[in-house]
Amino acid sequence: MTEKWTSEMELYALELRSKGSTIRQIAEQMKSTESAIKHKLRRIGQKENQDRFSHPVEKIEQLKKILPKQKLTVLETHAGFGNLTKFYNEQDFEVLAIEIEREKVEHIRAQHLSDVDVICGDSLRELLLLEYRRLWFDVVDLDPYGYPSRFIPSALRLLNDGFLFMTMPKIGVSQMNKITVRHLESFWGIEPKTKPNLADVVTRTVSNYGFQNSRSVQLLDVVDLGRSLRFAFKVKKTPMTDLVGLKVNRKAKQTS
Repeated sequence: MTEKWTSEMELYALELRSKGSTIRQIAEQMKSTESAIKHKLRRIGQKENQDRFSHPVEKIEQLKKILPKQKLTVLETHAGFGNLTKFYNEQDFEVLAIEIEREKVEHIRAQHLSDVDVICGDSLRELLLLEYRRLWFDVVDLDPYGYPSRFIPSALRLLNDGFLFMTMPKIGVSQMNKITVRHLESFWGIEPKTKPNLADVVTRTVSNYGFQNSRSVQLLDVVDLGRSLRFAFKVKKTPMTDLVGLKVNRKAKQTS
């Protein structure tokens, strides 16, 4: 299926699915591939804010378990329809939410949540701007549709002493191509065919990026969301001498 995916095609695929057609049957009917149809139906579910795709219950349970009961400042990327934004607001947190789709931004703003600012824009661009302005947060919540790789360095630098929450797709749940394979190899050190322990790989990689940015990183929790894992890390700005275990006697007298 090389033609552009239209709203009429969405409705047709949903109609076939509602009548009990399998993914394979829909793919054959629409002259597409099974992986492409799965991806399109998943996107429709995300667009409609269906819980089985956004997993608000599991994410909120993790937040309740990890976050301290005190006033916190939260940076939430890829805020979507504001499922977590609303939860953060209910905890009396100050929230800066970023979402690129205007419809979703307006949905959040229509709730008139106190202490919540919503930016309509690209999450990476906004993260870089926040870095440039030298702002820091107690919580950074990364929840992109795909891999969080490009957001991680900035997210770590926006935390001096706080928490990083991050979703990471499981290997092989979406269509693999040469670019995806090369990305997994170069950024994460993953050879897809080896089926490594994803939690170990992600923890090691985030810790390495933390080290490069003078941050200690501690894994606190991992939640299985079916197609992805949701990580909770404690991040603290730490002198490089402490990170590498160097003991420096700054009070030692200089001898001539």
